[in-house]
Amino acid sequence: MDTKYALLCALLCIPVHAKLIDITSEQDYRTRASSGTPLVVELYADWCGVCIQVQGTLDELSEMPELASVTFARINIDELQNLSQELNVNGVPTFLYVKDGAVLAHETGITNFGRMREHVLEQSRKLFGLSAAGDAEKVMGIAPQADEVQEQAAPEQSESSSSNPFADIVSALFGFITAILETIKNGITWIIDQVTSIFNK
Repeated sequence: MDTKYALLCALLCIPVHAKLIDITSEQDYRTRASSGTPLVVELYADWCGVCIQVQGTLDELSEMPELASVTFARINIDELQNLSQELNVNGVPTFLYVKDGAVLAHETGITNFGRMREHVLEQSRKLFGLSAAGDAEKVMGIAPQADEVQEQAAPEQSESSSSNPFADIVSALFGFITAILETIKNGITWIIDQVTSIFNK
């Protein structure tokens, strides 16, 4: 029993900062895919050099406040072969954009490493309905203010009249707070899963 408590203490000391997660079971994938939370999945293999290079970019994307509402995950095709076949994976890396149980886009390989970050960002905006300025408010469940609605209805207004430094600061702050809360939530979920598995042994 002392060993279990020591392990629990060690787990609580692990810093929680990244949202990039490993999906290790078919049930885990199905739960996350149907949760309503947008999901970007990389299907990879340990023997794939390109997949290793991609991980750094995915880590960076998973920390972006603009993508705070998106979960980034990886699936090892050699460990989950049945699921990989079901998802029609014919090569690695393969990227899936998933929401509400549906695969919205299926991409195999990388044509341009230099544009990968921008490409995933653009795809997420388009497929998941994210916007550069409005995603933080959408995640927090905040309705747009009247002046924002008016601004959207009248895009012909001059750039100087629509520029609002305070709104930009508030938007960035919401994105930052949202990213922190999402990261903490994912970390706590992982810790609870680990502790539960320890005490069930």
